[in-house]
Amino acid sequence: MFGSDIKIGLPTSILPPETINNISSEEDLENILQNIGGKGEESNFYSADANQSMVKSQRDLSIKALQHQAEKIKFRSINKFPFASIGDTVQVTIPDVNRGRGVPRNILFAVVSIKDGEYYELSNKEGTIEQHYSRFQFDVCLEPLITIDEVPNTKKSLKEIAKNVIVRWSGLSTLCM
Repeated sequence: MFGSDIKIGLPTSILPPETINNISSEEDLENILQNIGGKGEESNFYSADANQSMVKSQRDLSIKALQHQAEKIKFRSINKFPFASIGDTVQVTIPDVNRGRGVPRNILFAVVSIKDGEYYELSNKEGTIEQHYSRFQFDVCLEPLITIDEVPNTKKSLKEIAKNVIVRWSGLSTLCM
């Protein structure tokens, strides 16, 4: 096939090459094949139990490696995005799908509450966003531009709030990092 002879026989079997070299008759081959099941002490073959235990140990090692990698990623994320506190002013980027023609790219919100230590409830003068945000979904502003006292408790979607926002001062985006 493709310019080379077909190779079929003992060299293409699962037997190790040193075992194949020691075979001189059919009886030798039958004895080797009977010892494959692990009955003979001198067998060079892995039993199914040994193979399964090796696979299990490799899986356990890979699970530990993945858990270690996840911890490193979470540690980097926490250091890159430090936690925001209640009352901080944050800047949320509006997805292009929710943006209209006159709607700005970012809207300022105040952190109203924190759930489970990692999910933030955000609100501004237009209302409170229905969904909770994770820390990497917004940027914390350097100056407190919106106070919690100014925000109503009405729940709205980000799209509704984005429609109602009027750009009052274009310099606000320079105060946020």
